[in-house]
Amino acid sequence: MTTENTMPKGFWKRLWFWVKFLEIRLRFVFLLVLTGIVVGYWENIQNYYERWQRERAGVAEHIGHEAAPSQSAMEEYFCPMHPFVVRSSKGKCPICGMDLARREKGEAVSLPEGVSARVQVSPERIMQSGVKVETVAYRNLVRTVRSYGAIEPDERLQQRLIARFPGRIDELKVRSVGEVVKAGDVLARIYSPEYYALASEYLISWRAWQKAKGTDGEARAKAMMELPRRRLSLTGFSEEQFKEIETSNTVDDRITLHAPTSGTVIERMVLEGDMVENGSPLFTTVDLSRVWVQAQVIESEIAAVKSGMPVEVTLASYPGEIFRGVAGFIYPTVSPETRTVKVRVEIPNPDGRLRPGMYAMVAFRQPMGRMEIVDASALSSTAANPVAPPTRYWCPMHPEVQSDTPGKCDKCGGMNLLKMTPEEYAEHAPHATVTPTDNDTTGTLATGHWTYGWSCAMHPDELEAKPGTCTICGCGMELMPTRIEGVLSIPEIAVVDTGTRKIVYTEFADGVFDAREVVLGPRVGEYYQVLDGLSAGQRIAARGAFLIDAEARLNPVSLAELGEASPNQHQH
Repeated sequence: MTTENTMPKGFWKRLWFWVKFLEIRLRFVFLLVLTGIVVGYWENIQNYYERWQRERAGVAEHIGHEAAPSQSAMEEYFCPMHPFVVRSSKGKCPICGMDLARREKGEAVSLPEGVSARVQVSPERIMQSGVKVETVAYRNLVRTVRSYGAIEPDERLQQRLIARFPGRIDELKVRSVGEVVKAGDVLARIYSPEYYALASEYLISWRAWQKAKGTDGEARAKAMMELPRRRLSLTGFSEEQFKEIETSNTVDDRITLHAPTSGTVIERMVLEGDMVENGSPLFTTVDLSRVWVQAQVIESEIAAVKSGMPVEVTLASYPGEIFRGVAGFIYPTVSPETRTVKVRVEIPNPDGRLRPGMYAMVAFRQPMGRMEIVDASALSSTAANPVAPPTRYWCPMHPEVQSDTPGKCDKCGGMNLLKMTPEEYAEHAPHATVTPTDNDTTGTLATGHWTYGWSCAMHPDELEAKPGTCTICGCGMELMPTRIEGVLSIPEIAVVDTGTRKIVYTEFADGVFDAREVVLGPRVGEYYQVLDGLSAGQRIAARGAFLIDAEARLNPVSLAELGEASPNQHQH
């Protein structure tokens, strides 16, 4: 019997139907996957296509010149100040007018100091990616460190009252925790035979001293009285209690325990009828007119917290209300579990609204630059007064050549110096680096930009035009005449973090960017403080830095087109 006869009728038709069905479905899935890959890697595909076109054009040009090589074909002329200006014959740079220098084609040219790569981006790519260039400038940055903690009693205002004599609690005036007492209030009375004996000894010696006054035995009688008096004083006896014994001329067999200071009773350890020994704890009181918040500040932000700086405290119990505190003791150790450092914040609490155990949020505000109190006469009466930038004479090609008077540059063949401010210079010559001078005493370049105004210590970033009181948070602090130093800063989006280095792309010329490694401080809002690698006046790619970085990595041939070193020298 054949195989065809053993199969059910129509089996082959059904099998063929399912094969075609799966083929159609798989074809559809394959098209979807292929479309997703093309869309996801479209930028890379474009980059590789453009690179292939450049290599193809370079090979064609090489083949065209290979037939008749000559000395002139092996040479080219470039501008030392603008290496991207390359000509096949002698001439002058169209930008700065300098004579073009001769070199062999492909000759390596070292990049300026601090530049690790140079890349040229086409205008079309810049427009497509929205590259935005900004000037490196000084800004008033205030670092805000936020933390949390719980309200605690001020340990320095806590007191534990103890029994000074052994005896029995005959009467308790404070019968519950939470009662508020004032200094001098009676807390308890303790029956104590030992106290009665010592107080009686003092009364007898005092009477003898009174009788011996004016006689030869007065000094001896007074010395006999001083011994029991001193023993009673060491147990906390006050002058009022001594006067009470002397005035009444009697001694009670019960000692009265008075509150030494005002406060709230937070512990009561005895009941009426309890027997106590000398030193037995009776009550614990605390003055809640000032409380603490033990703020937990993470290890990486503790450098911004200084002892004595004002602190802003908010609580969920009082939404929208801000309490003013002061940073006190900063603990010397770091918690190994949470990697935080305790910072003690002291807060006035005259009305007792802040209760121990409440959860609190705290904010420390520290200007990144210096903040100084100045004479009020240095401030304008109408507006916050930033220091006016100085006007100097600059060389368009050599920013280090500066002068207070007109003249000519001695580095580029007598080019006239231009009169302008640093900001105007940065716009006129965006490829140049503005370098501060040591003899600049205006506070604009040498020491940063200073801004003058009336400021509250809790809000140093908010400068007012006129004196008065702070209206930002209702703290009621008086505004002080202040000047705040701006710090060199760049936008966060301008930084390319490679994991080991932080790179910023500075604009060398239109469409030409240099990769510079920078050292940055902590991020403050949308900006980073610049510690090293940049200076005021340089122009950087604030937006689109990642596109420029990708262009430098994917298309290193663009560097060769600029007449620079080999591609391997520009990888970062």
